[in-house]
Amino acid sequence: MRDLLNNCTSKALVVADELSVAVHTGATVDLKGVGRKVLAIINSGVPASGGLLDVVIHESDDSFSTDTSVLHTFDQIKAASLVEVTLTPTKRYIKAVATVTVAVVPASVVGIVYLERNIPSGI
Repeated sequence: MRDLLNNCTSKALVVADELSVAVHTGATVDLKGVGRKVLAIINSGVPASGGLLDVVIHESDDSFSTDTSVLHTFDQIKAASLVEVTLTPTKRYIKAVATVTVAVVPASVVGIVYLERNIPSGI
């Protein structure tokens, strides 16, 4: 059992895979309110020759029907990397969009949702 101070939830924003040349849109995560923080982590293996990965985290109030605001854009990934950033969403929903150009890139994007002590979400 976790205490409310350390309550956090891990969500796969882009599932770990050998990402081919394409736009990979992750699942929408409902934060069930605002006031939480998200530690977004990109874990990338060695890309195939020339492989490039661009990741953007979006946020929305309407589950991305019309609102697709950019919350954070990561620097382009060109080599094996572990990159993280702490985000403070101001809207209810988040999702990641990973764009691979040139070649295959093994990667995943994970979001650790925390600061749930004031409004436990049960995400």
